[in-house]
Amino acid sequence: MEEVLTTYTGSFPLPHSRDNVRRVLRDVAGIGIDWPNYPQLINFIDMFLAPLARSGGLEVVGGRFVLTGELRMPNVDEAVQPIMESLEEWRELSGGGRGLRACVTGPFTLSSFTFKRPGTTNIMDSALGDREAVHFMARYVNAVLRRLEELGVNYVNVDEPIIGTMVGARRNLFNYSDDEVVQVVDEAYAGVGVRLRGIHVCGRLNPKVFGILGRLERVNLLDNEYADSPENVGYLSLDLIGDKRLAVGVVSSRRAEVEDAGSITRLAGKIMDKVGRERVFALKPDCGFGSLRTETGSVEDAYEVSLAKLRALKVAANAINGM
Repeated sequence: MEEVLTTYTGSFPLPHSRDNVRRVLRDVAGIGIDWPNYPQLINFIDMFLAPLARSGGLEVVGGRFVLTGELRMPNVDEAVQPIMESLEEWRELSGGGRGLRACVTGPFTLSSFTFKRPGTTNIMDSALGDREAVHFMARYVNAVLRRLEELGVNYVNVDEPIIGTMVGARRNLFNYSDDEVVQVVDEAYAGVGVRLRGIHVCGRLNPKVFGILGRLERVNLLDNEYADSPENVGYLSLDLIGDKRLAVGVVSSRRAEVEDAGSITRLAGKIMDKVGRERVFALKPDCGFGSLRTETGSVEDAYEVSLAKLRALKVAANAINGM
């Protein structure tokens, strides 16, 4: 039976700098994380929308991205520059190994942070309801994923936290059909030949979300939250997830308390009881550590907590693999 691996979503509570990128990669390599993600030390929205704002059709007004005209495809290398920086550092540090995992913010989530007028943060005033804008974002994400494939990345993950909000148990925001949601995500992955292709949807979900994710044709890994949303375990079934494997969030990315390996192993065991151990590809935190804060408010303290959580995660994975 294949080993259960370890990975993480991407962000850490450190400011962006080349030194901090190197520091994170060195630290997670020391812990033995199997699939490190590039250290996403730039906001996951700004990283991908800022190049669009420089290309035209989008402007930054009052700290928000606002549609001003027809969106234009940017130079994709601007968006992947932080990832290229991490790849260089990782190859020097590790000699290659499995490589780096790369997360890319998805078309629905990017659209939900793109507003049709200044002065609002209401999702109903966002481009999420603009099908043309959403499909443009899908083509943009596709260009980013293809570029990452060219750079030798062999594990990519599209981050779509907004799907957990827009897909309701009875109806979807902006009257999206379930088929439309599937179509947009698959459009983002069209022609991408990377071996591991995931989608991250965090928060408390509903069975319909799992059913939609299970229908995705071009995704083979589902990445969801179970530590801070244990209700999600109850919704899992082989019928809903189809042929997908799971990267399971079994460590909180919000709470500063460090889990013990036993509690992580027990939660992972509950998931395995639902879908079988062979379907669990990796253990991971629920989401990124970028917003993790401690009582002291210290960035350094928060970073040390995030590393402690990853150490516990690795111990839990080793315990499962030793069973």
